[in-house]
Amino acid sequence: MLRNMRLAASLNQAEVAAALGTPQSHVSKYESGERGLELHQIRAVCKACNASLVSFAEEFEERIKAGV
Repeated sequence: MLRNMRLAASLNQAEVAAALGTPQSHVSKYESGERGLELHQIRAVCKACNASLVSFAEEFEERIKAGV
């Protein structure tokens, strides 16, 4: 979901990493599932992608209900 959000915002990993103040490898690791994120970090990613945390959470819940 985070990768799709980034792509929808027409951003590359380096651009998101710069907005977060982290290395590009950090973005790669959470997008691949190698690393987890805390809620405040997900909020920062949403902000970097100009996306709503609420919308992200709603989509997340829908995916859980659908078993995706």
